[in-house]
Amino acid sequence: MLKKISAAAAAVIVVFAIAAAVWYFLPVRLLKNVYPDEIKSIYVFSGYTGEGFEITGANEVAYIAKNISGATFRRSGLALGKSGYAFRLSFRDKNGRELDTLIVNGPNAARKGAFFYRCDGEELCYEVLGEMV
Repeated sequence: MLKKISAAAAAVIVVFAIAAAVWYFLPVRLLKNVYPDEIKSIYVFSGYTGEGFEITGANEVAYIAKNISGATFRRSGLALGKSGYAFRLSFRDKNGRELDTLIVNGPNAARKGAFFYRCDGEELCYEVLGEMV
């Protein structure tokens, strides 16, 4: 009887580990619950200068929102306990309500929540943000 319980517990652990590995390596889209048309401004805080600025131009907002929402990301590691960033972006609607926030760390790197993400084959708007600072 004890062997059956141990075998069942081991099977559950293996299935859980496989499911976690599949979930971790699946492609992810950031800003998936936010439509680019809903975004009216983007507040950008630069980790380099310590200063923030707001992007309100319709073309710039649309470019950045579509650039990030259209990119496919993969988790690349845990961000827990890590600090520092290049640009923190807060996406806001026409009423100033924050729709979503994420951090852009490089041309292909982002951070959201507890994970770092890599964007393969596509570049984020990192250079555009750097020129605006």
